[in-house]
Amino acid sequence: MDYKANESEDNIEIDSASMEIIAGFLEGDSNAISEVYSKFVNQLTFKAEKHIPEKFKAKILPASIVISVIQSFIEINEYKKQKYKSYHIRSWDQLYGLLATMIIRKAMNRVRSLNTIKRSGDMATSKQLEIIESGTPSPQEEAEFGELMSKLLNDFSPLEYDILQARMSGQTVELIAHEKGYLSKSIKNTIKRLQRKLAKIIKTYGEN
Repeated sequence: MDYKANESEDNIEIDSASMEIIAGFLEGDSNAISEVYSKFVNQLTFKAEKHIPEKFKAKILPASIVISVIQSFIEINEYKKQKYKSYHIRSWDQLYGLLATMIIRKAMNRVRSLNTIKRSGDMATSKQLEIIESGTPSPQEEAEFGELMSKLLNDFSPLEYDILQARMSGQTVELIAHEKGYLSKSIKNTIKRLQRKLAKIIKTYGEN
């Protein structure tokens, strides 16, 4: 499965500021990466969740798939820059199409990995799944990944984490509010705050 930009969208014009963000994202700019993450996090999380079978939803977090895909644009290598440039991405829809394709591919890889491990009778951690997907990582990559995940978990309160998990599992804001005993407006504000936190963490991680 490979991604190709829709040729029918090549002539769609967007404002120059948006075009700069898209170009910056594909070049690995941390500010652009943060903005794109904030713009698409809900859609991409939902897309990932749809491609995880029910039996694996306790082991594969949609958010981890989204973060992994977005993180791949940090310190992007020249080969990938040229590859993405050849797609002629000139609209938000085309960029979303690229990210959604990557999300689906990664979700399928993780499901495939779990199926393989299940057949062999072994237990796997999320880190082991990363190793299976992309080859053995360097010690530095392992340390950086662990640091990022630790930062994500430490920055969330138990309530925030519960709300994030509920939202990623497809629950509506109204249902979450009812279950937690809060107003819908409060839940919406919490979700927006979580998005800002995640975007800030990813941006900071890319600058280090």
